[in-house]
Amino acid sequence: MRKPSRHVLLEMLIEHGVEYIFGNPGTTELPLMDGIQDYPQLKYMLALQENVAGAMYSIQGLWTASQYDLPVTYIVCNNRSYRILKHFMVNYYFPTLGLKNRKSAYTGMNFSEHPLDCAALVEGFGIRGFRVDDPKDL
Repeated sequence: MRKPSRHVLLEMLIEHGVEYIFGNPGTTELPLMDGIQDYPQLKYMLALQENVAGAMYSIQGLWTASQYDLPVTYIVCNNRSYRILKHFMVNYYFPTLGLKNRKSAYTGMNFSEHPLDCAALVEGFGIRGFRVDDPKDL
């Protein structure tokens, strides 16, 4: 019987001495995460929950961690905007429409005036949350 490619990759990582895997579930690595439970010698470390905007449209990660009492740490970088959508508009959408030099006000994509309180957001899921202003406090 053939092994799934995720198992081949995970076994290769173990053979090379890897102990920790850092990632961001909900993206293209979902099949990998599906297989990691079969390899208890690997420890999965959640590295980043996108940014404040990304956390708003991938909030199921917080719900899952809370519901299953998962030992994960989420770090939400608060850049106060939907940077990924801005990047998409400037680099793909506008050029495709022949509007390469168009400037946008990015309506609804900035949170500077009304910032989201991510620490309070995670508290709503029953997860301890706090704000870090100085990287030394991490």
